Amino acid sequence: MGRKVAFLILILSLLIVLITACKGKEETDNSNNNVQYENNNGENVEDDQMDDIDIYDFYYINKAPRAAEKHSLDNLIKIYFSAKNIAVDVEEHEIYMDALYSRNGIDTFEDTIELNDKEGLINILEKYDIQKWKDDYTTEDPDSYEDGYGWLLLLQFEDGTVEKYRGTGPLKDEVVPDNFDAFGNELEDFINEQIDKNE
Repeated sequence: MGRKVAFLILILSLLIVLITACKGKEETDNSNNNVQYENNNGENVEDDQMDDIDIYDFYYINKAPRAAEKHSLDNLIKIYFSAKNIAVDVEEHEIYMDALYSRNGIDTFEDTIELNDKEGLINILEKYDIQKWKDDYTTEDPDSYEDGYGWLLLLQFEDGTVEKYRGTGPLKDEVVPDNFDAFGNELEDFINEQIDKNE
């Protein structure tokens, strides 16, 4: 009798392991179809329509996964800075004129301008220690005030992941890093120089 009970327990244990393994595989398969990305509110959401989306396309940069760690700026392929409306496809050596920000990412109806100095752009990012900025300088929920200030900086790297820096709040000085204006002005001057070289 004891052997029968032991055998029955063994069979049940094997069945439980088998069922658990199958369920785990099913969840993994489903999770591959529903890719997570961060929406404009900083929330991780799933999108089951990611199959046709190229995260390397500037238009879908908001669908790209968040970087889990800091990357070398030598591997930078795209940058978007909302405070100066600057969008640069570093990999393709293109500056987007009059960039439009949307739920998915960045677009433009204008022709792009050639970026002639990738190193100069990287040097500005390094000079202002951009990657030492906090991820989020937001001070309060945007629904709690009517007028305020908001900004966003996106850095996309060769592996497709994005480092995101941002801030929103009623007062600009409270939601930006100390060197924010100096960085923005120098970046804007650099982009204008690039545009002048193309005229």
